[in-house]
Amino acid sequence: MDKLARVIRLFSESPKFTIEGKLANFPKRPNSTLYLPKVDYDKLTESYGLKPNDFREKLAVLSNPEELNSENPNYKINWVTSIDARAANERKLGEKEPFFQLAAIGVTITKDNQIVLGVRGGEVTPERVQQYASGLYGLAPGGSVKFKSIYMENPITDTLHDEFHEEIGNFEVSVLEILGVFEAYRPGPTGIKFVGEIRTDATLEQIQETNMRANKIRGEYLEKKASTKDIRSIFEYLKLPIDSWEHSPIIGLPNDKGSMRKFIEVQPQSFSGIGAGALGLYMQYISSFKR
Repeated sequence: MDKLARVIRLFSESPKFTIEGKLANFPKRPNSTLYLPKVDYDKLTESYGLKPNDFREKLAVLSNPEELNSENPNYKINWVTSIDARAANERKLGEKEPFFQLAAIGVTITKDNQIVLGVRGGEVTPERVQQYASGLYGLAPGGSVKFKSIYMENPITDTLHDEFHEEIGNFEVSVLEILGVFEAYRPGPTGIKFVGEIRTDATLEQIQETNMRANKIRGEYLEKKASTKDIRSIFEYLKLPIDSWEHSPIIGLPNDKGSMRKFIEVQPQSFSGIGAGALGLYMQYISSFKR
C-alpha cells in the first residue's frame, strides 16, 4: 500500500470549496493567449507536441494545496485544460506534478454490500500501464473534476454523481459524504485524489450485467467503424453507461476490512496507485468513524 499511495487526511465533515475561476499558473505553461479570452485547444495541443484528440474541457485544480491538512480547510478552485493534464501525464512538464488537478474516486457500495472493483480499460502496454493503469484494479467510478463556475453541491460529489452514471449505469445513487484525500503513485494516474462514498440501490449482479451488455454493444459498433459521437447517441438512447469500458470486467469485494486488506496483500502487483489508495483510505475511514 505504502508504495502505491499515501493517505493525506480523513474528513469528519465535508470541507469547504471556493470557486476562484482563474487560469492556474504553473511551470512551463504556454502563453496565456492560448487560453484567454477563449481556449485554443488546437494550438495548445500543438505547442505541447501532443497528438490531437477529442477530449477538450476545463479541469479543476486546487490552488492552495497547503490547506490540505488544515483543521478547517477552504479549498480554492481554479482551472487548467485537459490538454495541460495530458501534457503533465506524459511528463512533458517535468517529473514533478506541475499543478494539483482535482480528481474524485467513488467507493461504490451495492445493495448487497459489495464494493465495486474493476479492471481498468484500454490497451495494455507498458506505457499505458504506467500512465493509465490499464489492466490493473481500480475502484469505479472515478474521474477528473470538470471546472464549473457553479456546482450543485461541491466539485467532488457533483463529479461522482456524473461519473457513476457514465461508468456504472442508470441506477439510483446517493453520495453520502467525502471521506478524505490521498496521493497516488505509479502505476497509473498520480497526484491528489478525493474519495467519496456512494450507495446505490443496484446489486453487484445488476451492475455486472449492465457493464457486460454495454461493452458488448460498444465492441459491435466499433467493429462497424461507428464514430464516438454515434456510439454516444446509441448509448443515450439505450440508457447505457457510455464509459463502461473504463472498468471491465467488474468484480465485487465484500465490504469488510478483513476482505479488503487480504485482497490488497495477496495481489498488490495487480493494483493501480489510485485503486490501492482509495481502498486503503476507505479502510482507514471506517476504522476511524464507523463501527
